[in-house]
Amino acid sequence: IIAFATFPSLFVTSATLEASRALPRTVATGENVQLAMPRDLEYTALRGAVGLDFEDAKLRNQALATARQYVSIRRKPSTRAGFDKKCETFAATPNHIPDLNSAFCTIENERRSRPTAEARRALPRSERLEIANLLTNEQWDSVASIPYPRVVGIVGTIQDKDTLMQIGSVLSRKRRCTSPKAASAIAYKLEEHFPAPDAIEIARALYDSASNCAGRAPSSTAESIDPDADFPTAKAAYRLALLDIWQNRCERVPKLMTHVESIPAASQFRSRAKYWRAYCSEILGKRDSSREARESLLFESPMSFHNLAANRDQNNAIAWLTRDTQVPIAFRSLIRPDQNEFLRAIESLVKLGAIDLAADIVDRSTATIQQFEPEVRLYVAALMHKHGQALPKFKILSSLFNDSPRIVSGPTMKLFFPLWFFDIIQSHAGTELDPLLVTALIRQESAFNVQARSRVGARGLMQLMPATARMLAPVRTNRLFDPSTNISLGTKYLRKRLAQYNGDVELTLAAYNAGFSRVDEWRRRYPTENRILFLDLIPFRETRNYVSSILRNYYWYTKLYGAETLLSSHKEMQPDRTSARGAKQTQAQKRATATAPVDVSSVDLSSVFQAITRAESGSALSSLATAITPKAASPDEEVHEEPN
Repeated sequence: IIAFATFPSLFVTSATLEASRALPRTVATGENVQLAMPRDLEYTALRGAVGLDFEDAKLRNQALATARQYVSIRRKPSTRAGFDKKCETFAATPNHIPDLNSAFCTIENERRSRPTAEARRALPRSERLEIANLLTNEQWDSVASIPYPRVVGIVGTIQDKDTLMQIGSVLSRKRRCTSPKAASAIAYKLEEHFPAPDAIEIARALYDSASNCAGRAPSSTAESIDPDADFPTAKAAYRLALLDIWQNRCERVPKLMTHVESIPAASQFRSRAKYWRAYCSEILGKRDSSREARESLLFESPMSFHNLAANRDQNNAIAWLTRDTQVPIAFRSLIRPDQNEFLRAIESLVKLGAIDLAADIVDRSTATIQQFEPEVRLYVAALMHKHGQALPKFKILSSLFNDSPRIVSGPTMKLFFPLWFFDIIQSHAGTELDPLLVTALIRQESAFNVQARSRVGARGLMQLMPATARMLAPVRTNRLFDPSTNISLGTKYLRKRLAQYNGDVELTLAAYNAGFSRVDEWRRRYPTENRILFLDLIPFRETRNYVSSILRNYYWYTKLYGAETLLSSHKEMQPDRTSARGAKQTQAQKRATATAPVDVSSVDLSSVFQAITRAESGSALSSLATAITPKAASPDEEVHEEPN
């Protein structure tokens, strides 16, 4: 409340304004107002305090009794009858004032009515082959009503290069926008035959044909109701721009990437598009345009890998994000008092130890949580952090940091990048691995969930496949859910693969996710010395995001914890972990450094830290080396039908 009066411009975000326009169905009571007062994050939420702790004892006990009933029906479905009858009574009562009972009824009704999310599955092979045959006969409308990811899968069944080249050549000569879905999908499939010049030529022509179709009149009714109808055109423009850069042609890249940025359905490419727009603008001598793109990237995606690559010299901005400023939390909402019972429901479950149920509710209720003030959203995230629930916490903080940049600070960034299991990680990392890099990988692989299991069977913190684990040591599959066992085997596997790639972190991470044979194929397909370009050319969306996310995680882990982790374990560290030269120390030197104060400013935080900012440019692009291009030196399955 005090902060609202002092810094109104910082607090008025789109989410706050939208929520404030909502008409509350209840009046904020005195108790709600008291619990909505700003409180210290460290001394409340992070120490386990919840709003219920500050309520009247009678109300608190009633809330816990109601929560016990909900826990009972979740744990023992046979007890649902009485709960359901009570909920029916509430639903039939006009003007019923929301309370905790009705809040749990709403939560449970939404949980049961929401269809279970199923993994996206391909069409039956026979159907894919049938539609692919129609495409080979130039029946482009055969994919008009099919979602683009499935079109990619259909085209993927066409293995013969000559057939692809033939239909691609025909389609590329048609009038623009004949079938942007087919054009983009066929071009993407042709990339498998790079660097063959004829495949590159036709793929570029197809991407060019599809790239100008956003917002055009749809060719069919089915396309007119598809909310992602513009995605194939955005992807075509994006891939065409990358191919231009790959061939040292920057002239039209800024225009293409501006086009990509303007398409809402292409949000997955937005930060990358800004990076490459700045990159090529710099090469073309358009310094103002390059600066605008970098500033836009810094403002919109300050924590992203591509912002770090583009704005690595913006020390003040980086320092601002990690400043040691305490941000307050609030237990209750004033702008949405009708949703405060939702908060009490979560708190009651936490107090009863039903953390999994509380986390499930938070995970399913992102839209509800986004209606609250930033302080309340931060409180829910801190509550999840306190009880080890990383995934719902990450969801809340991701949107919160975007909506309210003022919330970003050192303490809140440490919520976003926690050092969970670090003692185990450090004990198994050895001298070859930076424990912060392993932590960054675990954050991305499993969100620190020891019970994590992927759709293909990878298990535990480092998401090891049972077969991979058995190659490393005789271990039972269920032992992969033990943190120490999983990290021990995972770090052993990571060291082995790093050696395979001569210590190349980015290639190793890509292979950890997609498989080493695929990474070797991509290196053959996209020969380039520009490392960031290679990473963005990776055709699997999952792997692209995986590598850039871990590198981003690693950067922020070193910024947030690098000095203190070095100080805490300085005696045990190898010379090459604390020295750029990696020279061996004498016994006398070791004794001296064991007692002498550490000059953190002179410490190289990691021997592989340069992986974050390495993006060597090709000879034709070397002029950008001092401008934007950075200076410094798993599961083996993939969903082929996602919008890569």
